[in-house]
Amino acid sequence: MTELTSLTGESQDKWISCPGGNRDVGQSDQCAALWLFPLSHSTYLSKPTINALSKKKQFQHSQLCLEMVSCPFTRSTELINTADDYTVFHDGNNSPSALTLPGQPRIKLRDRPRTIAHLLKDLHCEKLAIMASHLWVMSTHSHENITPLHRQSLRGRAVVVMEDPAFHLVWIHDRIFIKPLPKYLLTYSFWEKVLLEISTAPEATESMIVPAARGLLRSYYHLIKSECDFRIAQREDLQLIPRDVTWEQFCAFSETFGEIRDEEVSLRYEYGELRLTRLNMWALPLLGTTTYQHVGLQYIDDFSPYFTPLLFVFAVVAIMLNAMQVGLQAVDLEAVGWPGFVCLSRWFAIASIIFALVPCAGLLLLLVYKIADEWIYALRQRWKYWRRPRAPVTKQEA
Repeated sequence: MTELTSLTGESQDKWISCPGGNRDVGQSDQCAALWLFPLSHSTYLSKPTINALSKKKQFQHSQLCLEMVSCPFTRSTELINTADDYTVFHDGNNSPSALTLPGQPRIKLRDRPRTIAHLLKDLHCEKLAIMASHLWVMSTHSHENITPLHRQSLRGRAVVVMEDPAFHLVWIHDRIFIKPLPKYLLTYSFWEKVLLEISTAPEATESMIVPAARGLLRSYYHLIKSECDFRIAQREDLQLIPRDVTWEQFCAFSETFGEIRDEEVSLRYEYGELRLTRLNMWALPLLGTTTYQHVGLQYIDDFSPYFTPLLFVFAVVAIMLNAMQVGLQAVDLEAVGWPGFVCLSRWFAIASIIFALVPCAGLLLLLVYKIADEWIYALRQRWKYWRRPRAPVTKQEA
């Protein structure tokens, strides 16, 4: 507990050095030590300590977001216009109203605990929130790192609908998972009467709903850049946005989403696309689990990635052993004669060994280069992130 206090106590802003001297360490950077040294902390701190640090950072970040809470669109640009009275959300079970959460007929708005639980499950991902401070080692630290829908096929990826927020903008091999826009986020009245009221709740978990919602909306600003993207989003097999919305309406609705700042969204949405293989790789030190998410359900899916490298190693070793055997047998033939054939056999054995070792050495060097290049790029992006100027947030601006 002493270790936890030393990292999250009130005095920590006195010993954390920020490369960009123009940042306010006392607000969104209370856990800057974890951002700068995620590997050392995730290696030596226990899982409960890591989770406690992460939750403290989430709460502090969400409290900063509360200072600028507002609906990211206007009543005139909402995509779903309804006359429903969402004030029943505040009346609780005493209200006789049967009004339900937009898009979720099974959830009555008067049932406040169930409504909040659904909003948390539908918008907030606890696993990504824990990993958020370390995502800079897995992806480019930029919310603009999102490929528009029409360019996903160029990267060989098919768009797959996924309601779980843990997989929004997560991709693996030939697939990228995207969460459809919930209908309740498209209604101004729901933002005004429900979401903005939830954002002022003292509970840390409830205050994380609105930043996650704003981050989800901002991601669609980058996913849908053209009318072609818009048509793809409305495809029958996707329906990422309602079918009755026009391109002009969506442009008016999302006009200001690009102006949403990182301080106004949850930490996960400071990043764009995430690679599932890297999330799985870092799941053990950060989450204490073997994987972030199993993709396959068969044993073959767990072992198949190792077949190709094992076969390659086996082939290289077999070539080298056969070459050595040829070289040894050439020595026995030297007493019989055939000096030319013996010399050829020796050189062929040596050439075979070199032929097997050179590609291995080249691949190893290429692997080291790619890893070093990615780390250098990640550190440069991290340095730029810390040095970038941030305008102070005022109540008038909020």
